[in-house]
Amino acid sequence: MPETLPQYINREDRRLQRIVNFMRENLAQPLTLEMLAAEAGISRFYLLRIFRQAYGEPPLRRLTRLRMEQAKLMLRSNGESITTIAALW
Repeated sequence: MPETLPQYINREDRRLQRIVNFMRENLAQPLTLEMLAAEAGISRFYLLRIFRQAYGEPPLRRLTRLRMEQAKLMLRSNGESITTIAALW
């Protein structure tokens, strides 16, 4: 499910939305800051600045949190073992 931008961020800047969606679609992939910046068409330094301003955390911390949320969901719904889920990431 797409994540909406915080209200105080300029709605015209869809790059942040694209990055979060990209992270959600590629949770099992080894993503780097460079890959995320390339997806948005911006430098990694600018990505760090605007992402932290918008979400209060750097992109890779958000990626880890998204992975943890997905792992919790898998534990609850599928009954997968922790070892199996950990092997995904």
